[in-house]
Amino acid sequence: FRLNSLTRGEALDRRRWIDSLIQKHDRSLVRYADLFLKDAEAAQDVVEAVYLSLVTLKTPPADERMTEWLFRECRKRALDFWRKSQ
Repeated sequence: FRLNSLTRGEALDRRRWIDSLIQKHDRSLVRYADLFLKDAEAAQDVVEAVYLSLVTLKTPPADERMTEWLFRECRKRALDFWRKSQ
């Protein structure tokens, strides 16, 4: 999957899809990351990295697995961030 290979309509659909995920999960993901990091700004950075990794996946997780994937990826990235800061 490459963003620049999408048609305008596909890109718009992709954008709406990502926006809907952000609207649904952003606050919960930031709070979750903050449990590990104790730093709201770093938690937001981690969550943004999660969304970036999602849009670059060739095959995104199925809708019924999306929440699980987002939180697992958030945990992994938060812990990586925490380890690097130690």
